[in-house]
Amino acid sequence: MPKLKDTIEHLIKDYGATTFFFSEVSRFTYQALGIIEKLRRDYPFCEPCLIVSDESDSPPENDRKTYPKYIYLSALSVFGKRDAAFARNIWMIDNCDIVVLYPEQDQMADLSFRKYVYEKGKTVVIAD
Repeated sequence: MPKLKDTIEHLIKDYGATTFFFSEVSRFTYQALGIIEKLRRDYPFCEPCLIVSDESDSPPENDRKTYPKYIYLSALSVFGKRDAAFARNIWMIDNCDIVVLYPEQDQMADLSFRKYVYEKGKTVVIAD
């Protein structure tokens, strides 16, 4: 997590990042949201966004804070979970300027996303 904080702060300071997309509600996402919440004290313009298929993918209304912002891609609801995750990732790549990649792994999906990111000409930051 300390490296994630450094990476997020690097994106803000060196690349002018203001919006951070997340595609699934997971332990990692909640940890990253916590880091962004703390960084918002110094960078109040930063906005985390969860990309979800519909209302059922987001926490119940009474558990929500004022953020993160939710972006609903209702078309994703026709896909199964695996295909919806793939479509969300493609949407995020298409709608961002910078993509953070972790060191390469030997997984076919990971390799196809990397190829797609580079084909789209996105700025890539490799997280240590």
